[in-house]
Amino acid sequence: YIPTTCEFMERDVLIDSEDFLGREFPDNKHNAYLIVSYTGDDEKALKSIVDDVVKTLFEQGAIDVLLSNTLERQGELWTSRGAFLEAIKSSTTVMDECDVVLPKDQLKNFSIFVKELQEEHGVRIRIFGHAGDGNVHVYVCKDDLEDYVWEVKIKVIMDTLYDYSIRVGGQVSGEHGIGHAKKKYLHNALGEKQISLMREIKRVFDPNLILNPGKIID
Repeated sequence: YIPTTCEFMERDVLIDSEDFLGREFPDNKHNAYLIVSYTGDDEKALKSIVDDVVKTLFEQGAIDVLLSNTLERQGELWTSRGAFLEAIKSSTTVMDECDVVLPKDQLKNFSIFVKELQEEHGVRIRIFGHAGDGNVHVYVCKDDLEDYVWEVKIKVIMDTLYDYSIRVGGQVSGEHGIGHAKKKYLHNALGEKQISLMREIKRVFDPNLILNPGKIID
């Protein structure tokens, strides 16, 4: 029996999803949530595992645990979870995303840090992700900010988010690649020695630098 899901989300994202879908999540009164799921073919053994997980969650400070033990309830949960990105998109004019990976024991601190960043800059920020591997999606929303204000704020916020992830031992990309936008952050994370090694490997296979030029490394 293996865990197949360990997702986390903040209440603000949940509310966005409810507004977008026009339907309520089974519970929306707490600050943050985990969705944990297991799969197996022995119902009795699976129940024992779930009991152990519930016990552990309470020992670690969970306020409440909802057992999603019907297909209908599971469908409601995953419909809400699946709508997060579109819900955030529909709630703002423009958004930018930070996709970082953190040590799993840093997720709580990072979430608090993002809230502080939101208050400091007066910009709406939404956060959710995959607690099982530490991959966090942070969406910064422009809303009604003037373009020139947004351009200044988004640069400062992104620099701060990526610097934080590097400082606590994380990485600057979990799923969405490097490309142009994260190039400088990757260099900051890996350092010149690793970048030089990557550059040498690239030139073995691409001596004329014609494959995907300008991305990741030159």
